[in-house]
Amino acid sequence: MARSSTPPVKTAILISADLFRRRRALPTAYRAEAHGIVAESLITVAFALQLLTSVILILSAAVITSASLEATAPALSTLRWFVPIGIAIGIGTGLLLIVAYKWSYVPARRGYYLRARTPTLALGVLFVVLIFTVVIGVLYLFAYGRLRDAEPDPDEVV
Repeated sequence: MARSSTPPVKTAILISADLFRRRRALPTAYRAEAHGIVAESLITVAFALQLLTSVILILSAAVITSASLEATAPALSTLRWFVPIGIAIGIGTGLLLIVAYKWSYVPARRGYYLRARTPTLALGVLFVVLIFTVVIGVLYLFAYGRLRDAEPDPDEVV
């Protein structure tokens, strides 16, 4: 069996350098399209997590609200203050789902990356500020960065 004259580590470095050169040689439109596809995926995952979080919040608010309304024990009747908070959580998560779907998810799926950038940034900042949804906010912020790169620079378009 013939042995290669190039050690495996050096071969891996040469292959990596070749792939890096090829990536940089791609036209701007292809790189922009790739960034757009990644942004669509990030927005889809963030929206799915947001939907799951909203369902969990609404169901937990409904359970606690119904338990507090039907409670006869003094310890459970103190949960009655949760009724307005449960209603607010339900309305707030519903509105955020509508905003995320209409102004971030749909334009990104249709390829209107410029139109989806500002709402995605606003959603990212809003969800990072809400402590229990940091992961969703970070995903929206990463998607915003990819949406920014998805629009080709007018100077580079050939």
